[in-house]
Amino acid sequence: METITYVRAQDGLHADGPIDLSSHLGRWINTNTASRGIVEVILSSNEGALAVQAFGACDPSPCDWGQAHDVVACAAGPDSRQFMGFTAEYDFGFLAMRLEANLSRGLLIIASFNTFHDGSGRSDYFSREFFFYQQATSND
Repeated sequence: METITYVRAQDGLHADGPIDLSSHLGRWINTNTASRGIVEVILSSNEGALAVQAFGACDPSPCDWGQAHDVVACAAGPDSRQFMGFTAEYDFGFLAMRLEANLSRGLLIIASFNTFHDGSGRSDYFSREFFFYQQATSND
């Protein structure tokens, strides 16, 4: 049996170097000021790897969820160094959340897939929110 190394012609291509994160590192703010979900995301570089830190809507100020785990930066294609999005995960014990983000028209679009693990009977749910780039952070 032949070993498959790619499933589409473009998947056989490769980039010369790592994904360039530089122009998208910083603070991203939800376009919906009344959001009850994620209100802010900070993208930073940790030894060349993408780091994601999300903040949820809490009262009186946003809740820092800390650094996401299993973060994967994604390029525009297998032969591209252009940053196009990421996947990341949070595990709050009672809730597991998978984030899938992409860039489009200057916005960071984050889809979250939320699964409850606490026996509460709450429905698992999906949400999608839009973020604009506010500023580079001082530790980028």
